[in-house]
Amino acid sequence: LLKMPFIRMRVDEWKFHMPMVGQVYSKLAISRFSHILSMLVRSGVPLLRSLEVAPGVVGNLYLSQRVNDARQSIQNGSSIADGFRQIPILPPMVISLVAIGERTGAVDEMLDHLVAQYDRDVRYALKTLSAMIEPVITVIMGIGILFLALAMFLPIWNMSHVIIRP
Repeated sequence: LLKMPFIRMRVDEWKFHMPMVGQVYSKLAISRFSHILSMLVRSGVPLLRSLEVAPGVVGNLYLSQRVNDARQSIQNGSSIADGFRQIPILPPMVISLVAIGERTGAVDEMLDHLVAQYDRDVRYALKTLSAMIEPVITVIMGIGILFLALAMFLPIWNMSHVIIRP
């Protein structure tokens, strides 16, 4: 089912909007994309070619399609920041840093700053998410143990009632 492009596109888009986990996934995808893009640009790969390669590493069809749209816009003469504005999952900070990097000629350095910031954000978000999920898992395990104990002791309790009755 996920091999169908339309469904895969919707599922990949939904990953960015999932409750609780969507923000972490967004930050992780942006960090990966920015890291690869920075490495490619720093290595001398032309930006348009880098924008073809980088989204494939993230492995999200929705992000790849949006970056491809941005690449087309940049190829048609738009600035990099204007092209990135077409990617709805990119926050304004990312676009601002790219615009500054574009003006100063240091896009790769700005992307490195972005990667460092998003890596910190992802670590913090994962700690927060695990702290939120931990009590839920504890309650679920408690309920499971309760059912297991009831499954073991209810038959014994019922047998004791049968034995006591004449």
